[in-house]
Order: sequence, then C-alpha cells, then structure tokens
Amino acid sequence: MHLITYGKDKITGEPRYIEDVPRGLDCNCVCPECGSKLEAHKGNVQRHHFQHYSVAECKGAYESQLHLLSKAIIEENKALMLPLYEGKYCSLQQKRQSFTEVVQECAQDDLQPDCLCKYMDEHGNEQTLWVEIFYSHAVDDEKARKIQERHIACVEIDVSSLFRDVEAIDKDVLTDFLLNRPDCRYWINNPQGDEKVLTKAAEIRSQESIISFIIKHSDDESCLHLFHAITYCLFSTGYRLLSKDDSRLYRFIKEYQSSYESLNPVLQRRYVSALQMLLCNLVVTGRYNVKGFTIEKQLYAICYDRNDLVKHLPQYVSDVLRFGESLIQKQRVRQSSSRYYYNGYKFVKRRRF
Repeated sequence: MHLITYGKDKITGEPRYIEDVPRGLDCNCVCPECGSKLEAHKGNVQRHHFQHYSVAECKGAYESQLHLLSKAIIEENKALMLPLYEGKYCSLQQKRQSFTEVVQECAQDDLQPDCLCKYMDEHGNEQTLWVEIFYSHAVDDEKARKIQERHIACVEIDVSSLFRDVEAIDKDVLTDFLLNRPDCRYWINNPQGDEKVLTKAAEIRSQESIISFIIKHSDDESCLHLFHAITYCLFSTGYRLLSKDDSRLYRFIKEYQSSYESLNPVLQRRYVSALQMLLCNLVVTGRYNVKGFTIEKQLYAICYDRNDLVKHLPQYVSDVLRFGESLIQKQRVRQSSSRYYYNGYKFVKRRRF
C-alpha cells in the first residue's frame, strides 16, 4: 500500500515532506488531490505519513503527491533530461536541458501544461518547452493534436512505474530520474525536429544557393547534423541540383582531390559535404546505384553515415568524378555545337564553358 508522505502546504501550495512538518493538524497541509485537511501521523510504530482528517482516504492522493513533487523538482532545479528525438528527417540526441524559467500549471488559452519551461537556444533565441507528468492519465489525442497544430514543443514523462513496489516516494530517486535519466519520456511534439528541417529545406528550394548552404552548415562542426538532415530531406522529396551548382561542386571536388589531407578542418568538412551533395544528386537522377538498396536507403546512408564516407573517401571521389566528367563533357558538347543560339529575340554568342 502506498503512503502519502508529501502533503500540499495550505498557504503556498508547495509539497511538504512528512519529516519536515509537526505532527497532527499543525502540519497545515491539505491533500494534493481533493484539497481536504491532512493530519501528520508521526508515531513510533508505523512509518510517518499523512492521513485525511475528517474524510475517507481518496484514491488519487498518492498519484497527486507524485505529480506535485515532480513539478516542484523541475521548477527547483530548472533542468530536465530530454529524450532522444527520432523523426523522418532529423534525430536529436538526448540531453539535459537547463531552463531560465519554470512556471507550473500556467494556462495557455484552452490548454494547461504541468510545467511551462523557457530556455535560450544556441542562437540566443528564447524557446518554450511544455512538460506533462503522466501517472495514470496520459495526454489524450485531442490535446496532442492541438499541441502539434500549434507547433509547441512538448515532452511527456511517465512516472507510473518508478515507485510501484515501494510504499513511499523517495525525493532523491525522483530527482535523479527527472534530471539524469532519459527513459520513460516521449516527445508529444518537437518543432525543432522535422518541422525545422522542412522549413529550412523549403527556404533552400526557393531562394538560397546550395553553395551558401554547404558553407553555412559545414564551417562549424556542431551544424553538421542539421546539414545531414536537410540534405536528406531535400533529395528524398524530389530536389535536384541545378546544373551550374552540379558543375561548381564537381570542379571543387576535382581541384582538391589530391590535397584533401592538407586542407584545414573547415575546408575538409566543406569537401565532404560537397561530395555528399553530388552523390545524392547522382542517386536521385539514376546515375548512381548500390545493388539491393532503394533510393531512400542510399540517400540515408550518404547523408547520415559521414564516417563511412570519410573512411572510403578515394573511392567515393572516384565515383563522383567518373560520373561528373561525363556530365561536363555533355555540357561542353551542347555548348560548342553551335557558336550562336537564338534566345527568342536575337542571336547570342555562346559562352565557352
């Protein structure tokens, strides 16, 4: 049988541990579930615990004290271990997230998260995370749908099995679970995952040059994961390199083929990123195929297994140059087949490649 060892302070609403309050009604605590007056039983026979004073024990008291204490721990420490996120285009590793502010039960229109947490991202922008504590009532489908439609980052934590076989809650165990363990928690929604990747991919399609994209996301080691995700998203949804970009990347690969090892780390990262781009383009245009691999599987391997790419760099570079040389030769033939061409208004002299 579970005991109530944490009551709710009648004035502040904070959780109060049985050992930190005077016995009897002087504890000034109420039940976290029903709000009824609690009496602190601190005798010499049974373990110290709270009991309802004038009403029968309510069934939800144990769950509510666990819920109350979990929220208080997150607010007190301003931190939480976030779980692994695995989307279609993006995976985010588990990590302990620190917060600048934590507010409990803060109503947001028609929704109310258990904890509303704020933090600064790597770019100095304030972000918001909702935290839901789950014991017997998980976030329902309707609430989850609203959270996703409003692009709210929300993680749900399942504490139901934590103290199943013990009679009382251990705050130290609960604190370690919330702050240091990634298990028993799930993303209801993560706008920084696939949604961020899809938005960035759309921007690249509409306005940003692929060369600028490679430079921006390869110069810093910490940006590479996002580069892989966006590249996979682009090519798996039908993107094709423009011929001018294809040619520029090909020339870059060819120019530094023999001097890769002597390049500085930034240029090496750009080189491998350019190689990934060209390989992806060869796959989606049907010029490069690994037997037994679907196009999607090939793209995934090229985008996310960068270590394999670096390990077998000479072979991949050789493949790209072989197909690239054929492409460049075709372009030269088309451009040199006639010295002039008609652009709809007049004859224009062709530019030599």
